[in-house]
Amino acid sequence: MRHILKKFPTGKRKVVLTIGMFDGLHRGHKFILRTLIRRAEKLGVRSAVVTFWPHPQRVLGVRFEGHITDPHQKMRMISSVGVDYIWVLKSTQGLLKMRGKDFIEKLASHLDIVEIVVGDDFKFGYKRKEDVQSLKGIASSLGFRVVTVKKRKIRGKVISSSFIRRLIKKGRFKEARLCLGRAFILELPVIKGRGRGRKLGYPTVNLDYDNFVVPESGVYAVCVRYRGRIYLGAANIGYRPTFGGKNLSFEIHLIGFRGNIIRKKISILFLEKLRKERKFSSISSLIRQIQKDISYIVSRYSTPHHSCAQLIVP
Repeated sequence: MRHILKKFPTGKRKVVLTIGMFDGLHRGHKFILRTLIRRAEKLGVRSAVVTFWPHPQRVLGVRFEGHITDPHQKMRMISSVGVDYIWVLKSTQGLLKMRGKDFIEKLASHLDIVEIVVGDDFKFGYKRKEDVQSLKGIASSLGFRVVTVKKRKIRGKVISSSFIRRLIKKGRFKEARLCLGRAFILELPVIKGRGRGRKLGYPTVNLDYDNFVVPESGVYAVCVRYRGRIYLGAANIGYRPTFGGKNLSFEIHLIGFRGNIIRKKISILFLEKLRKERKFSSISSLIRQIQKDISYIVSRYSTPHHSCAQLIVP
């Protein structure tokens, strides 16, 4: 049984530990976790992950494109790899301004660390000033070892969460999938909209995407999973220029869906970008374009070869 805790357990446990944001849990992350588990099994101790929420860049006011996964997705995926313990630390100004040595000593006061497994470019401490060499010095003084893991590459590119965010922003979903080792799936809550889509004959669900990375403005073919059922959809991310909109919105017309799911959470998988968002000369021309978009999505993605049921499973 996995122990997913937000606070450290009482009583020290011998562990092999890794530390990181692990946003998206991509192939490079999974390689670190598999190394962590192998080392723990060899040493006869438990494996443990210390991670954070929200992303430190967001807390520090650094330009941040958004999370790839929410904390529940991330914990589910880490647990599914086979890690014994997961601790989520809240990213606060106080935590992020700690010296690296103080942070590691704090962890060591709660856990009997046998080894720490990290990527070879691991940075930690205030302003990420400290690196693997610093960690090895701290480890030596505290009596544990450091194991480093090389960065993973695909097609000559280093796999990183920031690289995957850029791919998602640009709508390069196949490349993002290669780096993640699974489909990119957003889990977002539905919020109340203005009801314009319903008036046009194509009702939409509006999504609260704050904190998360979404593709650039445009119209996309998507799959949506809600309560075990899967729907094709046409997603619009943009400013709704035909209506003089000024705020970025994310809304989806679910093909064949009827019902009210405000405040419910849905899973979204992006299939492809259909076109850029643009201003239409009239409402009737906008409706004709929506009809064309939906016809294309249904004809392309309703066949068994392009089954959403196959595509949406991580």
